[in-house]
Amino acid sequence: MTHGADGEIVASRRRRLLSAALRRAMIARDGGHCTFPGCANRIVDGHHCHHWVNGGATELGNLTALCRFHHTFVHERGWRAEVSPSGTRFFRPDGRELRVPPAPSPARPLAPPAGVDAWTLAARWDGTPVDYAWAVDRLAAASGHR
Repeated sequence: MTHGADGEIVASRRRRLLSAALRRAMIARDGGHCTFPGCANRIVDGHHCHHWVNGGATELGNLTALCRFHHTFVHERGWRAEVSPSGTRFFRPDGRELRVPPAPSPARPLAPPAGVDAWTLAARWDGTPVDYAWAVDRLAAASGHR
């Protein structure tokens, strides 16, 4: 076992459950939410990337924060998680990595599509149901895909 400055266990092979100190460190490292791409759930479990029953240690380098849904999803659907210096990487059951496109830079915001101006962005809804066919048709015409 490895102990922290205050004597709490921060790494262990003998213990499957996370100590309070190790849980705080994992949550701080992972940004306080589930690490599965697109999930922002803040109620998380510590997932052993190399499963504890297969010899994985209960230490920060082998843990990632997953919400209960994604924790179950990873275990029961054959997905694999791997902690790396750049964050947690996820792999599909066929071994392919789940790639997530980077978020747009705030310094270079995305330009609105052609035909979108202040008038089209203004809230002018009168409560009537949306005519999605008309909206898609107008967007296609404005972007030249008609």
